[in-house]
Amino acid sequence: MLSARPVVVLGATGTVGREVSLALAGDVPLVLAGRDEAALHALREAVLRHVGDAVVQVVTLDVTERAATVAVLREAAAVAHATPHTHAAFEACLDASVPCADVSFAPARVMRAVRDFDARAREAGVALVPACATHAALSDAAVHATVSLLPRDADVTVEAWVSQSAELPHAARREWLDAMESLRENVRAMRPRGAIERAVRSASTPVGFDPALAAWTRPLPSPDVPVVLRSAALDARFTRSFTYAHGACAPSPVDTVGALAGLGLDALLTRFDRTRAWRASRTSETPAVFAITLRARAGGRTVETAARLGARSPAALAGHILAACARSLATRASRPGVGTPASSLGDALPEGLTRAGFAFEVRRG
Repeated sequence: MLSARPVVVLGATGTVGREVSLALAGDVPLVLAGRDEAALHALREAVLRHVGDAVVQVVTLDVTERAATVAVLREAAAVAHATPHTHAAFEACLDASVPCADVSFAPARVMRAVRDFDARAREAGVALVPACATHAALSDAAVHATVSLLPRDADVTVEAWVSQSAELPHAARREWLDAMESLRENVRAMRPRGAIERAVRSASTPVGFDPALAAWTRPLPSPDVPVVLRSAALDARFTRSFTYAHGACAPSPVDTVGALAGLGLDALLTRFDRTRAWRASRTSETPAVFAITLRARAGGRTVETAARLGARSPAALAGHILAACARSLATRASRPGVGTPASSLGDALPEGLTRAGFAFEVRRG
């Protein structure tokens, strides 16, 4: 059932915010919020051309102005936040008691959110969900759907391979590298401590040919890993240990070597100009496709699954994911606190992504 209250899109006129607005149009009433009044009205016209009967309002707003932001959010069903100001947005959402799907995935920003807001959000009963506009949310959804097929009272091992080749667009490679530079620190930081008794850990994907996949595999350092591990640590279904390995697969060893070489070169270049690399990846109009194959084992049972989502550009892909998370927060119950897409939204995450074209299939088991 769709909410009669609006979803507020903070940063609506940005690259990702615009895509979120278009993706949500017609599903829920919208309030488009941003600092540029002319751009907001132009976006409203674009949304109405896209969906003629959409309910759309605009409000000129700077998310860092807390009182004004809280006043706008009080009547909202949920927030889709698409600006760099995660801390300010979460403060306003807590004051307004409204859930928030957040674009951020930078480790420092996410961990600051966990440190500053998790206990307060739990107490207030509000879900604050970072990493809602990246591949990590898709991996999280695919792992969640796959593990739901396994016995619960057993140790769980999941291996995941993102389909990738040497032809991966240059800007898309930059996008991955920009987020994965501090993977080891991310894993340590994102993993909840103290209150979580079950063991969650990462494992390495071997380099070589996998007969079951009929593809060549290699490790793929990625922000997906700490997000999935945090989901497992927070999810009550995981009663024993959970191990997750995240890699890439390609149809030939030439593709694997080419991809490794390309990633290495981009890593070197990105070190000198990370800001330009990030902006290039977000504004690229190169089609973006996320495809992942998973193999999971628990209690003597093995299942193999696959998931896929495509869009016309990286920004459109991010917008589809963020819109799905915000829509789920607006229309379904969510787990309070600073969580992850899967731990906060549960089954609503893959269901919401399906509306955006997310395809999930069980191949074996």
